[in-house]
Amino acid sequence: MNSTTLPEPTTPTRRRGRPARPEAEVRHAVLQATLELLLAQGYEATTIEAVAAHAGVAKKTVYRHASNREELVGLAVREWTDGFAPQLQRDARNADEVLPLLHAILQAVCAQALSAQAVQVFRLLATDFPGKDALLQAYLHNGIERGRTTRARQG
Repeated sequence: MNSTTLPEPTTPTRRRGRPARPEAEVRHAVLQATLELLLAQGYEATTIEAVAAHAGVAKKTVYRHASNREELVGLAVREWTDGFAPQLQRDARNADEVLPLLHAILQAVCAQALSAQAVQVFRLLATDFPGKDALLQAYLHNGIERGRTTRARQG
């Protein structure tokens, strides 16, 4: 019988630490945590530290997405208002598609504007709190003005 030497089986080396999450998933978690904290505890309690803890990430990770709380809140508002953005990106190819497309756009806008989360956002904006001006600016810039600009570009 011929003796051959077989190579030692190798075990894949594991990287240390947590498994990596896709960047888009991390960004969504950070922005969702920001919005949840903002609505549940208010602007003052929505700190970078609190967002990081709520999202299950390090503060450094939050700072990769925003340099300060105002920017972070603006990004969270923008992601929230992006809920109906895909409908705004569609174009009717012919006259028969105009009414169904308009219906889909209006349904998406109404679903977003009448959601429980929207009611919380509007309630928050109706109260007086430190940081209200920054939040209103973020809402105006990332929601209303951006929607107008998007529609204007599409003609």
